[in-house]
Amino acid sequence: MTDAVAPAMAYILAAGLDVAVTYEEGGGVAGPGMPLPGLAPNTVVFRVDEDGYQVKAGAVKITPTTNLLNNANPWVALRVQNLNIPKGATIQDAHLEVKCATYDDPKALIYCQDSSSPAALSTATTNISGRTLTATSTNWTASNIGVGTTTYRNSVSFAPQVQAVIGRDDWVQATSDLVVILSNITGGNLKFYSGNSGTAN
Repeated sequence: MTDAVAPAMAYILAAGLDVAVTYEEGGGVAGPGMPLPGLAPNTVVFRVDEDGYQVKAGAVKITPTTNLLNNANPWVALRVQNLNIPKGATIQDAHLEVKCATYDDPKALIYCQDSSSPAALSTATTNISGRTLTATSTNWTASNIGVGTTTYRNSVSFAPQVQAVIGRDDWVQATSDLVVILSNITGGNLKFYSGNSGTAN
């Protein structure tokens, strides 16, 4: 499998989806993850360690080929571990990039889990919706963003939600984890390749 990386940004990579995080801090420390040639020092790459979605009744699907976000499957989560971002760094941008399969009309609220040490995703009932969310969310509503396995599609930036987690007193650089959670708004319909799909490469 070959990870696709855009030339002017750095992403949390999971074959079919990415989460981009750009930040700045005053100490001149190199950015988290894997620096890429030609990018600013604090624009870097992470790999999503796991993802999954939750059906309306509460069952959770981990390591699917595709993630579904719609009325019948109202929750999606993505987890990345050991973010090497300094506590209190200013998050300039954080956005999802997805390769859509069949459905490309996102209508969702983007949160992060309000924790510096979130548990791994599991198939326990309501494992995604039962997590403590950040106090605010960002609305991502769009239509026909594009279907296909070759082009990533951007979400809106949810930097404030990442900022809330990075700013926690218990955040530990290079040790703490981040879980991004999408909550469907009625009428949304998004299906995108997960990190477990070779199709998305």
